[in-house]
Amino acid sequence: MHPFYATWMQEAFDASGVPKRTLAIDEATDLRARVEETFASGRRVSHGFAESVTATGVVFPCDHNSWRQLSHVVGEQSCVIFFDRDDLTEMFAFSNGAELESFLNEGVHFEFFVVSQDCGFLLTLTEDALGGYGTALEPVARLARQWLKAHGADGVLSVDNRDHTDHGHAE
Repeated sequence: MHPFYATWMQEAFDASGVPKRTLAIDEATDLRARVEETFASGRRVSHGFAESVTATGVVFPCDHNSWRQLSHVVGEQSCVIFFDRDDLTEMFAFSNGAELESFLNEGVHFEFFVVSQDCGFLLTLTEDALGGYGTALEPVARLARQWLKAHGADGVLSVDNRDHTDHGHAE
C-alpha cells in the first residue's frame, strides 16, 4: 500500500467510526480476478481500471459530490471498495451503502471502485465520472438522467457498450 493512501484510509476509518474490515490477501486476489473477468474481459489491470471496463454500463460526467449517491445505489447490500492495483492492493468490506457513505464522507475522494462480493454490480468513480455496471446500471442511469436535468443538458443518455471511446458520457 502506498503510504499516502494508507494514512488517508486509516484516518477515514478512524473519523467515520466504520470498522476497518480488510479482505484477506487470498480473498482480495480472488475478488479482483473475478471483477476483472466479469467487467474487464479477464484483463489484469494495474492502473486505469475505470478505462479498462468492457462491460455494458452507464458512465456520466459528475461533480465532486457524486460519491454521496453511491449509498442509494448500494442500499443494504454488502460491498467492497478497491483501487487501482498500482495505488492500493488492499480491499475493504462494508456492510451496506450507509456504512460506505460514512467512510467516504471523511475524504476518500480519489478514484475508486465499489463491487458487490458476488460481482453483481460495479461502480466506478473517477475525478469527473460515475459509472454503473451490472445491477448498478439502472440506478446509475437514473442518477445520470437527474444530473442531466439538473445541469440543463439537452442531450440523451447513452449506454456504454465500450465500442467507442466516449465512455458513455451524455451526448
